[in-house]
Amino acid sequence: MILLNPLVIRLIVIHFFGIWVINTIYQSFRETVIFDAFIQLILFIVSATAFVFIILKDLKEYRLTKKKSNLLPSACGILFILMALGLIGYQYNRLNSPSLLKAYWSDGDWNGGTLDLKQNGNYVYSAGSGLGQDFFYGTYSIMDNVILLDQSTFDGFLTSKKLILKTVTDTLEQKITHKERLVMINAEGIENAFDYFWVSR
Repeated sequence: MILLNPLVIRLIVIHFFGIWVINTIYQSFRETVIFDAFIQLILFIVSATAFVFIILKDLKEYRLTKKKSNLLPSACGILFILMALGLIGYQYNRLNSPSLLKAYWSDGDWNGGTLDLKQNGNYVYSAGSGLGQDFFYGTYSIMDNVILLDQSTFDGFLTSKKLILKTVTDTLEQKITHKERLVMINAEGIENAFDYFWVSR
């Protein structure tokens, strides 16, 4: 049977681990959990072991048969590695591109979030707790002191796409290091006086 062909088996194995690794990397861009690093380490060790085994098997079969088709699993594995490196590089650039403004919120306990407005017109919003975080990506525009995000569906804290940059003038807050805050504006144009971001430039 064709499914019992060693070449086919190696192709199935390399695609299984390759797709698994790519999907794991992609999902980590959207959500991270405290135990993810440990699980991913095991995943990459198992995948690397399988890849090395397949390369050795491919080379052995190629020496015996001189058929280039026996190198196909190794070629697919290299392609998956390049795809993984490309995804990691893309995410690194997305997270580490120069920032125009960063704003933070915290409930004083485990929960908090960061809105990072990049100079290139993109933003990264991360929110969560010590157990994990969710990530949101998009674009924004600025007119005077008004910031308009491309979406309004995020988490339980950031519930508006329109924010306004305000200077803190409350006498009770003069001792706070941060002098600016980002205030959310709802669809009716009303400011949320209770939930806001502290700004850090």
